[in-house]
Amino acid sequence: MALSDHGQLTQCRLKEVLGYNPETGVFVWLAARGNARAGAVAGSTDGNGYRSVAIDGRRYLMHRLAWLYVWGEFPPCAIDHRDHDKANNRIANLRAVNGSQNQQNRLLQANNKSGYRGVVWNKGVGRWQSSIQVNGTRTHIGLFDTPESAYAAYQAAAARMHTHNPAARARLKHLLEEKPKEQ
Repeated sequence: MALSDHGQLTQCRLKEVLGYNPETGVFVWLAARGNARAGAVAGSTDGNGYRSVAIDGRRYLMHRLAWLYVWGEFPPCAIDHRDHDKANNRIANLRAVNGSQNQQNRLLQANNKSGYRGVVWNKGVGRWQSSIQVNGTRTHIGLFDTPESAYAAYQAAAARMHTHNPAARARLKHLLEEKPKEQ
């Protein structure tokens, strides 16, 4: 079994066991293995929606294996699924990110009560509060009469500060194009 110095799977060993199609993100077994025939789709979906597979007695997340397969090494940090689909392991859908960057592409949390990212009701002042966090530092944006206006302020801040979120970058570009040009 070919493992790296850290006991991790190597690209060479991975390519001996699995085939990968970067256009579809699908891994297949190259040889029969247990109940799986050669050419069968490898892995399963876990309770969190991620695809994973066991190789040489160790379980691996398939988005990390896609990175290893294509780039020859495991990513040094987290892997972000650009489209939020945890099972979409096309290489074009994956990018290496730090923790702060990964949070920029996060969906609205299930326990969110305002319906908007970065917006909470501030009971103490009776207004909607907007804030944003980047690299562990939370920045207070302001207090607003409606959750919509608080969210608009959040979006403007995200467009400036969330440099790794393509949706925020697109909003910034749109805002800059809307501004009247100075004469």
